[in-house]
Amino acid sequence: MKTVIATVITLLLLLCVFTGHGMAFLCGSKIIKVNTSQDVVLQNCGDPASVNEWEEERLMRGSGRVEMPRGTTPTMAVPVKTIIHVKVQEWTYDFGPNHLRRILRFENGKLIDIKTGNYGN
Repeated sequence: MKTVIATVITLLLLLCVFTGHGMAFLCGSKIIKVNTSQDVVLQNCGDPASVNEWEEERLMRGSGRVEMPRGTTPTMAVPVKTIIHVKVQEWTYDFGPNHLRRILRFENGKLIDIKTGNYGN
């Protein structure tokens, strides 16, 4: 039974590594998870080897309520489209030739994705 459990855990870990995306990674002795702030990542991992930064415009769709004059329908839902600006940064950590690189994607200061790259330099 222990062998089966160990095999399943190993396969799940390998799946996470080979898909290239993860929810967390180990940086020194600290676990860095999705939704962590940039400040916490810097504090625990130090400066990244490289940083790419850009801004994206995104269209947000939703609905709002409009108050109507007396004597008509009290409120009415209307579609609302709003353009928002998102600051995106990709940080690459290179932990050396025996370790895989980690590419962290931040949006507005929050970690939203962790990718595993090739071996470092």
